[in-house]
Amino acid sequence: MLLVFLYLICAWFLPAQTQPHYRRGVGLLQEGDPAQAILEFEEALRQDPKLAEARHGIGLARLAQGDPAAALEPLRLAIELKPGLVEAHLALGLALGRSGDLEAAAAAFRDALRLRPRYAEAHKRLGITLRRLNQPKAALAEFLMAVECDERDPEAWYELGQARKAEGDLKGAVDAFQRAVAIQPDFESARYNLGILLRRSGDAETAQKLLQEVQGLHEFRTNLAQSKLSIQQGVDALNHGDNNRALQLFERASQLSPALATAWHFLGVACERTGDNGKAMAAWSKALELQPDYPKTHASIGLMHAKAGDFEGAVKEFRVSISGDPDDAQTHYNLGVALVKLGSLAEARTELAEALSLDPRFTDARMQMALLLAAQNQPAAAATMYRELIRQTPGFAEAYNNLGLVLLQQSDYAGARDAFQKVLDLKPGFAPALQNLELTQPCVAGQPPAFTVPHSGIAPELNTDPESEAWKGAASVSILKDCSHKLDYPELASEVRAFWTDTDLYLLFVCPYKTLNIFLPPQNESPRNKLWDRDVVEVFLGDDWNNIRHYREFEIAPTGDWIDLAIDLDRRSYDRTWRSGWRTTARIDEQRRTWYAAARIPLKSVSEQPIQAGTRWRVNLYRIEGQGPDSTRHFLCWQPTCVIHRDPNHVPENFATLIFGR
Repeated sequence: MLLVFLYLICAWFLPAQTQPHYRRGVGLLQEGDPAQAILEFEEALRQDPKLAEARHGIGLARLAQGDPAAALEPLRLAIELKPGLVEAHLALGLALGRSGDLEAAAAAFRDALRLRPRYAEAHKRLGITLRRLNQPKAALAEFLMAVECDERDPEAWYELGQARKAEGDLKGAVDAFQRAVAIQPDFESARYNLGILLRRSGDAETAQKLLQEVQGLHEFRTNLAQSKLSIQQGVDALNHGDNNRALQLFERASQLSPALATAWHFLGVACERTGDNGKAMAAWSKALELQPDYPKTHASIGLMHAKAGDFEGAVKEFRVSISGDPDDAQTHYNLGVALVKLGSLAEARTELAEALSLDPRFTDARMQMALLLAAQNQPAAAATMYRELIRQTPGFAEAYNNLGLVLLQQSDYAGARDAFQKVLDLKPGFAPALQNLELTQPCVAGQPPAFTVPHSGIAPELNTDPESEAWKGAASVSILKDCSHKLDYPELASEVRAFWTDTDLYLLFVCPYKTLNIFLPPQNESPRNKLWDRDVVEVFLGDDWNNIRHYREFEIAPTGDWIDLAIDLDRRSYDRTWRSGWRTTARIDEQRRTWYAAARIPLKSVSEQPIQAGTRWRVNLYRIEGQGPDSTRHFLCWQPTCVIHRDPNHVPENFATLIFGR
C-alpha cells in the first residue's frame, strides 16, 4: 500500500504546491509520518478551508495509519469540494474496500475511471475488488485494461496472471507472470507463480503418463468421489472436536485418492491436532509434492513453525501461502502476528490492515492492530481501533480495559475511568481493571519538597564509587516513580547523592538496570545530541525565581556520553551550543547490574550570584530508561510534574527546591 500512497502523492502534489503547510504535509507523508502530516494538512485547511487536496491528504494519512473508516469523511469532503479530483475517488475506493464495503469501493473506482478512462491504477484496483466480489471475468477485463494503460506496472501483470490462472488460461498466465518478473525481477510472488505454472505445463513425461491412464479414469473418479465425501465428513469431525474420527476419515481419503493434495493436507491437520507433528509434516510434504502452491498447507506449516517459536520459518510459509491465495484474511493475520514477534512492526501493520480489509469483523486482527498501534506510540489510532472493536462486540471486556490503558497514555483520565468501570460492569472483580482504575485519579504535584545538600571544604576528585570518602557525607534522595507518581518502579529505584564546594555542585547517580539502551561507540569528548532517546539521567537547575522558565539541563548516559543545554522555554530555545564547563564520569557494573554517573557542575554555570549556605535554587531529577518508542520506555521523576500531552520533564512550575546547606 505504501507504493500506492506515494503514487497518489506524486499525482496530486503539483496542484496545491504553493500552500506551505500542504507541502510540508506531503513531505511528512512521503517520509512515513502520517500523524504529523495530518497536523500540517489541518493547518493548511485553517488557512484555506476549500483546499480539496488537503482533505485528500488527510484521507491518505488515515489510510496510512490503518484507519480506513476515519479516511472516508475527508475523502468524501475532498470530492465534494473538487469532484474532478480523480485521485480522491481512487483513495475513497481504497478506504471503502479496506472497510469491507466492496460494492461501494467498486463504484468509487468506476467514478475515477469516468473521469480518467485510462487510469491504470483504478483499473487494477477495480479488478481486485471485482475478484473479491466473485466476478472473475469482469476482474480479468479490468486487469487487461490496466496493463494496456500502463504496461510497465508489474503488479498489474501479476494480477492479470492470477486472473488467467483462475480461468484456466495457463499459457496466458505464464505470459503475464513473465512480464511482471521482467519489469520487477525481485517480485517474489510473480516468480513463484511463474515457476509453478512452468512446472505444471512443461512436464511432458507426466502428461504422457496421464494419457496412458485413461482406462483407469472411471475407477479414479469413483475413488475421488468417495475421497471427497470422507474429507467433508472429516472436516465436520474436526469442527466438532472429534480429532480421532477425523484422522480415520482423512487416512481413508488419502488411500482412495493418493494423488489428491486436499486429502493429504487435512490428514496433516488431523495428525497435528492429535499431537503427532512428525506425521503431520510428512502428510503436508506429500500434499506439496502433489500441489506445490497449495496455500492452506503452507499456512498450516507456518502455524506449526510459529507454535515452535520459529517465526522466521513461519513468515516464509505464510508468505508462500498468500502468494497462492492473497485474499485469505486468516493467513494475513497470522503473518502479521509472526512479524510482530520478529520486531518487523511496519510490515506486520500492513498485513493486519490487509486482514481487516478482507474481514472488517476479524476481532483478533483488530485487537492485534490496536496493540501494535499502541506499541508504535499512536494511542489515538489505537483508541479508534478499540472503539470499533467495542462497537462490533459490546461485551468484550478486554477491549474496554485496553481502551482505558491507551486513554491513560493520552492523559484522558475521565475517559479511562469510564472504560475501566465498563470492564467491571461486564466482569465484576476483574483484577486488572481494579488496578487500572486507581491510575485514573488526577495527578497532584503537591508542595514541592526540598533537597538540602551539605557543604564540603574539600574539592575531591570526581569518582563513581559510592563507598568512597567523597560521597559518604553527601545528602541522598531516590527516584522510583513515574512523572505522575502513580506508577512505582522498585526494580529501577535510583539513588542520587549530592554535596557542594565553594565552586561546584557534585552529583552521583546509582542506577540499577535489567537491560541497557545506549549509543555505541561512546562519544565522551563532545556533547551527544538526542541523548534522551537512550538510557540517561538528568538534572535541571535554575536560580531565577522570577522567571522560572529559564534554567540549565545536564544529562549523562551509562557510557559517559553527556550533553548540557541552556533552556529558555519562553523562546522555545534548547541551546545545544552553550557549555557549562562541567566534568562527568560514568561506568557500568555488569556483575551488579548497576550503572553509575557522576558530575561536577560549576556553580557559576547556573548562577552569577555568589552561593552561600541558605541559597536556594530550583531543581528536578530524572531518569529515562528502556527500549523501543517512548510509549514503552520508563520516565522517572523525583518530583512529579503532572502534565498532559507534553514533555513530562520540562515543567518548571513543579520543580522542587535545592538548598545549599552548611
